[in-house]
Amino acid sequence: MHCLAPGKRILHDVDLDHDELVGWIAERHAADAPVAVHCVTAAQLVVTLSALREAGTHPQDRIEHAALVPDDSIAELTDLNVMVVTQPNFVAERGDQYLADVPAAELHELWRVASLRSAGVKVALSTDMPFGDGDPWASMRAAVRRTTAAGAVLGPDECVSAREALTMFSGTSSRPTDIRTIAPGQPGDLCVLEAPPAEVLSQLDSGMVAATVVAGEVVFDRS
Repeated sequence: MHCLAPGKRILHDVDLDHDELVGWIAERHAADAPVAVHCVTAAQLVVTLSALREAGTHPQDRIEHAALVPDDSIAELTDLNVMVVTQPNFVAERGDQYLADVPAAELHELWRVASLRSAGVKVALSTDMPFGDGDPWASMRAAVRRTTAAGAVLGPDECVSAREALTMFSGTSSRPTDIRTIAPGQPGDLCVLEAPPAEVLSQLDSGMVAATVVAGEVVFDRS
């Protein structure tokens, strides 16, 4: 799952222009369109939050990645009511590199999940495929365990429960934090599992998927 929204903008530290970003956000909002801003550094996040505060927010505005969230940015995310779509799978995929390259004082700020949710930030998960492993179940396991390839635990305070991790993959591309239900009028998108719920939550393994249905059509059938 890689969530995108109209008005996507990719910021690079060398190109940060606060006033330009404020103008672009205001233009998108004037058209009743949300923005999705990719922030992978603390500088990108700080400038984006400042721009959103000045331009105003749309209910579906979101921060993609939020790879590094400084402690003092969490309250602002909550205050602005901006959702975050993040990828804890990078803890499993690149965690050992982070441990070697990122200052120890900043490691707890990487790929936050639990602290954001505890502060009231709306959070959804994705895999950032093709840059990350496309298996959403691997991303769920990373959100729960925060274990690197070498077995280190990176950011243990950011661990969430298996049920929370699964729920954060249950939205839609345009509203990733609104949890879907099986009911009339809902999209015909289903993941059929061959194990009981308790076993699924204990393993979070794609091998338990029996079939996948998209828009009412079976697109994967293990049998």
